[in-house]
Amino acid sequence: MRVQHGGDVWSVSRLLGRSVYDVIDFSSNVNDFSPLVHQCEDCERSMFLYPDPDLDGYMDGISSYNIMEKENFVLVPGLTYAIYRFLSFVGRDKVVVGTPTFTEYRKAGVVGNKATYLPSANIVDDPSLVTRAGANVVFLVSPSNPTGDVIQDNELRGMLEYFLSHDIILFLDQAFVEFASRTMAVRDASLVNDFPNLFIGRSLSKLSGLPSLRLGYIITNGKNVRSLKDKIEPWAVDQHSLHLLSKINFASYENLPSLVAEVRERFIRDMGSLMFRVVGEPKANFVSFRLPDRIEPDKLFDTLAVRGLLLRSLWNYPEFGDKYIRIAIKREEKMRILLHEVRDILETG
Repeated sequence: MRVQHGGDVWSVSRLLGRSVYDVIDFSSNVNDFSPLVHQCEDCERSMFLYPDPDLDGYMDGISSYNIMEKENFVLVPGLTYAIYRFLSFVGRDKVVVGTPTFTEYRKAGVVGNKATYLPSANIVDDPSLVTRAGANVVFLVSPSNPTGDVIQDNELRGMLEYFLSHDIILFLDQAFVEFASRTMAVRDASLVNDFPNLFIGRSLSKLSGLPSLRLGYIITNGKNVRSLKDKIEPWAVDQHSLHLLSKINFASYENLPSLVAEVRERFIRDMGSLMFRVVGEPKANFVSFRLPDRIEPDKLFDTLAVRGLLLRSLWNYPEFGDKYIRIAIKREEKMRILLHEVRDILETG
């Protein structure tokens, strides 16, 4: 059951011979608290048309949510798309990647052997590590994947000031920031007005609760936005996604961080009573744990999968391994189901 990524219900379902719709997917960190509910006749009809090349009319919700002008945003067909192309967008290739990180940053198509990997915490404490590594681009993730740790405001500003003075670009992956803090989401976005070396990437697939909606956006200053738009191929975002974007009620996400935090903290306490040790200081809609020594990882994953519950093993993270798991925080009733099954596995051996 060890898949490369979270969310691979297809492989597991084929292996088990069960419907993908019968699986509760705790390996996928999408919004389970206020997912997008829509009636969208145009979504189907517009599939017979070329996508609208003028994207500004679809940006009202994003602009309002972030309290930023539309000129600061670039829509992209998924945040992973932007990650893979960012170096070509900015014309640089000397890279530092902060770890632990989203596994796609280690793929050859993104940075390959050009990258130096350093612990994110060390970079935050001492940004000069980047110059000593000879890099001119830094990739950091906040909240971190898979720990959910966040970079604080004073830390982020300190790094940006140092990077700006040394002509270093920061790509800050904030795919999960909306689950962590509304204040942080707005505050960090505003930094692009002071720091032209800052690019923030965010995911609408995660926020909408529709992972098949391959849609994300980059926040940066106006000059950078114009440069990015010139380099992105025409019709990169399909019309179906644009129509869905126009249906998102961003106001419904105002209380999302508090909803997530309440369930997350209760679940951490419950798992702690079972000797699952939390990793880091999680602030997003997922938590990573080290398994109790007496639990065999493969047995836990396989038993839960047979019962229709899918977790994310961290076996392919160099910093962790198969004794570590990541669990998405979903609505309370789903977390109770998972907790009941884990207790049953522990009790029955």
